[in-house]
Amino acid sequence: AAAQALDTMTKTLGMSAMEAGNLSQRMVQMAVDIGIPPARLMQELSATAPMLAQWGDQTVSVFLDIQRAAKATGLAVGELIGITKQYDTFRGAAEAAGRLNAVLGGPYLNSIQLLNANEEERIRLLIQSIELSGRSWQSLGRFEKQAVAAAAGINDMSAASRIFGQSLSEYDNAQRAARANAEEQRNLAERAAQAQTVYEMMTATLNSMAFSQYWQGLAAS
Repeated sequence: AAAQALDTMTKTLGMSAMEAGNLSQRMVQMAVDIGIPPARLMQELSATAPMLAQWGDQTVSVFLDIQRAAKATGLAVGELIGITKQYDTFRGAAEAAGRLNAVLGGPYLNSIQLLNANEEERIRLLIQSIELSGRSWQSLGRFEKQAVAAAAGINDMSAASRIFGQSLSEYDNAQRAARANAEEQRNLAERAAQAQTVYEMMTATLNSMAFSQYWQGLAAS
């Protein structure tokens, strides 16, 4: 998985070997931070990079953002991209926004915002549209939920429930928690490295003292 990801980084994303190596370390740390296997994160990058490469040098940031969205919604990165890629054209974004606004009864989703947003931001806009209507996914009837999902271009009702079934604050809190956990893990790693350095210095000092005492003992004898 790591070899495939490195190949993707260098050939698809145009990174140098050094940049790819640094990103690999960053991705392994992020996987640990958000609680998923590093190999899975590597595989998802390899699978989705061709679709995200349109973002150029922002590709990695967009990928990591949507990875957090995947964690917040419980959906795979590929599933989220499959939903949001239909908004990549003006026509696709306009039609989806128009349908969803019609179902919700107001101008709650802006087609230009939807078009220009990245994948993670689009998920947030979809959740926001429900909230702006003054309703919640839980308050909608069965057929209303089907209509909202169809308007957004989502065929899987389970996926629709995972996206629309949380409030905007819950989604944002999940995102903040992932970032805060990542920062905490980085701080812990730095403190562990510092502690290791101090430990190594102390060990070296003690060894040096023991060595000195040994030779002093030999000299005295």
